[in-house]
Amino acid sequence: MRLIAKRSSSSGSSRARATRRRAFLFLLPVVLLCWKNYSFARGQEKVLLDTVLWDGATTNNETGAHGSVQKASSSDASFDVQSNLHQYNNNVLSSTTSSSSPSSYHRPQFRQIDVDGDGQSFKCGVLLFYHVPCTGGASVNKWLLKLHREQNITYFTHWGRSPAARTRFAEKMEQQLNNTLGPSEWRFAHAHGYSLLPYEDGANLDKWRDTVESQGCQFIVATLLRDALGHTISQVKEKHHVELKAAQNGTLLNLTFAEWVSPPRAWSTQLDYFLFNSWAREMNPNYTREEKVRMAVEILRKHYDLVAYNNHELFRTTVLKMLGLDVNSYQIGRTNVYKGDITFTMREFSLLKNVTYENGDTDWIDVVKHVYGRELDYLGN
Repeated sequence: MRLIAKRSSSSGSSRARATRRRAFLFLLPVVLLCWKNYSFARGQEKVLLDTVLWDGATTNNETGAHGSVQKASSSDASFDVQSNLHQYNNNVLSSTTSSSSPSSYHRPQFRQIDVDGDGQSFKCGVLLFYHVPCTGGASVNKWLLKLHREQNITYFTHWGRSPAARTRFAEKMEQQLNNTLGPSEWRFAHAHGYSLLPYEDGANLDKWRDTVESQGCQFIVATLLRDALGHTISQVKEKHHVELKAAQNGTLLNLTFAEWVSPPRAWSTQLDYFLFNSWAREMNPNYTREEKVRMAVEILRKHYDLVAYNNHELFRTTVLKMLGLDVNSYQIGRTNVYKGDITFTMREFSLLKNVTYENGDTDWIDVVKHVYGRELDYLGN
């Protein structure tokens, strides 16, 4: 009995091994095909990031009265987003078939404020803060208002829930800039809902910069950004707000999670708001993920002097140094903090992650992390 049992066990084990071998040989081509497709997709992502980070742009340094701003040259026609976007895309697509390596390119320079190391202030200027929702912008805006009151710094804003706010904001900017700055005067401007349409307002930003710099002062465009997935997750609280408001009005809003995150969305991702502000719902379908990433990177490169990625402290100390104030003063408090709990299933979390990637936010913030978050500085040159 034991011998028969042993033989039966041995025979069964052989059959099992043979079955596993056949399954392995059957699945091997499928695994190899999936790996090939994955490698190709990652290669395409690398081409995109190499393209936005490694173009042959040139730079020059503009020096103000008490500091300098590194300015990207606008002579690179391939980066004229509004008029040459499709031509630029064609150049990119054709370049993917070449054997050139990103290491053969010159990394483009981004505008980045350089406050003197000894804390000496910029003489005068205008700080334009573009407030992207759910990045801690409300806290910074409240902080700017405190500086306005206690340091007698002119502050103005105009935003709302209709496109008319854009026209009014531009008019107020013109009025403010037409009044000559004093020799040691600073002014704050806050742009939020419908105030600014970044993907179209480059000409306005250039004009305002020229007006301020012609007076020997600095024009600083600033914003706050945060990790891509964290920003998308923070938008889910809006679903709770919308449902609560509907219930208060006697309406039962029964949106599934999948419906909430699917286009056309009632909310904007970080990338979409940065590009299109409150027009995101209308404008987003007109552009591919790759086009939006390229546009957003180029807007940052050309126009933004201070970009604080997950770093309110950097924003705070940089502005205080600009103003010639003690960097240990004027702390930024936390405002508009959501105190409730948000629970996700694994499927819901996966949906949020996919939305963030497919929309382009993941790639764009990857560039921001490297350029402004300096997360790869440890690699050196």
